[in-house]
Amino acid sequence: TKNKEKIDELESKIKEIENRINTNSKLIVGREIDERYAKELKESVVYNMDISDIGDCVIVGGPVANKICKKYMDYFPVSITNEYPGRNRGVIQKAEIDGYTAILLAGSDRWGTKAAVEYAKQLNDIPDEPIFVEWRDGKAVRIEKP
Repeated sequence: TKNKEKIDELESKIKEIENRINTNSKLIVGREIDERYAKELKESVVYNMDISDIGDCVIVGGPVANKICKKYMDYFPVSITNEYPGRNRGVIQKAEIDGYTAILLAGSDRWGTKAAVEYAKQLNDIPDEPIFVEWRDGKAVRIEKP
């Protein structure tokens, strides 16, 4: 029953995240590892494809792993690189792109991206200000801006 409770809680979080942006939103990933993290958020995943109109979406993975992230990085308040925000660190942020809401869950490395995805599941809303996170001791923790 403990597993059932965790599944129910995860499904509830997925619905909350989807409802906050749009149930028809895309979830765009860059690499296989990001896809595994992303599928915990939503089942229908768009895999790192060329698209001209992103619509409401969640982009998972930084600009090295995800060419959609790279294409739209300038719209987000924090630029992510292999060096920033740093090893095992990520950022949760949103931006308006062509009238749509885009949420970016990305890190300097795969652990930073995992931290962003895991921490996003805990949020009731994605704030306007970026949230910096770190993967530490097997869990995502919020940190101050590096």
